[in-house]
Amino acid sequence: MWAGIRYVSLSPNLTTVLFRGFLFGSAAIAILALLPSVANEYVGGGAMVYGTLLGCFGLGAIGGAFLNGRMRETFSNEWIVRGACLTFALACVGLGFSRDPLLSHVLLIPAGASWVLSLSLFNVSIQLSTPRWVVGRALALYQTATFGGMALGSWVWGSVADISEPQWALVGASVVLVLCAAVGLR
Repeated sequence: MWAGIRYVSLSPNLTTVLFRGFLFGSAAIAILALLPSVANEYVGGGAMVYGTLLGCFGLGAIGGAFLNGRMRETFSNEWIVRGACLTFALACVGLGFSRDPLLSHVLLIPAGASWVLSLSLFNVSIQLSTPRWVVGRALALYQTATFGGMALGSWVWGSVADISEPQWALVGASVVLVLCAAVGLR
């Protein structure tokens, strides 16, 4: 494991992907972490509405998986990730301020697609830019960074929602997603 940590720490491109995975995971998880509150407080529904909102996110994720190949033929991975971060940020803000059930459902479709596009392209970037002898360890570090970001983000955005309101936590997450897109400009 130390060989993998040493290799990744000495590879600026890999550390950037790990950092972006952490940023994306910590911010994008806000929608999934706060979706029960959004369904209950803003959209005015219960478990059924929560389920359909989550279903729309999943439908978008399936669509994103199908679009992945075609988008990679047309755009660079960086453009796709940057667009996915910004699309997810817009979905966060829209969901935070939407009180319309239909609009809230529609906003979750591109969020789900952006989720799959970003995470799969980060994963592919790690695999393609790492030699075979250390690729498993690099992927383990990527997964740790991304899912560690999701765990931390769930706690942070839940705490922000407790202190203020879920809509402001979603706005805060969108700011981090814009930062994640900006990191790709460097």
